[in-house]
Amino acid sequence: MYKEIAIQAIYESILDKYGCDTPFETTELSRLCEDFKKKYSSSTTQNKYDFETDLIDLIWENCRNAFRVGFDVAISFMTDKVI
Repeated sequence: MYKEIAIQAIYESILDKYGCDTPFETTELSRLCEDFKKKYSSSTTQNKYDFETDLIDLIWENCRNAFRVGFDVAISFMTDKVI
């Protein structure tokens, strides 16, 4: 329970600091999302392997970005500096 409260507080503090331009949104992540939508939204004949590969790339980019944001926030709490 305390963990969820802490996570929510940290997330809200990030949103308060950055507003709409949060570190959760990166150019690479936005590009991957747009490419994914364009490629698969209108096509029903795409190769299943391509779909799965692109989806995995998108998921892992999200994971890498989430780790980076979490790491930066942890360091900023330890040093009282925003990275």
